[in-house]
Amino acid sequence: MTTDATQQGAQAPRSRLIRLTEVEQFTGLKKSTIYALMKKGGGFPHPVRLTARAVAWREAEIQAWCAARSSTAEQVTA
Repeated sequence: MTTDATQQGAQAPRSRLIRLTEVEQFTGLKKSTIYALMKKGGGFPHPVRLTARAVAWREAEIQAWCAARSSTAEQVTA
């Protein structure tokens, strides 16, 4: 016997929010490059505003961006 909440959780995995330090570690990029890629049409995901002075990124969006970059790099080298 499953509840609606259990079924929804199984269908839509929750994406956690990660702060800049973790984004830098995950991507290997520094703050200035991350913000430049957001502004210059580099397709880098935009953050979610948490408070007036704090932002975070959706982990799933960062992972998808990295995966897209690595698949593009593989196509270029092939």
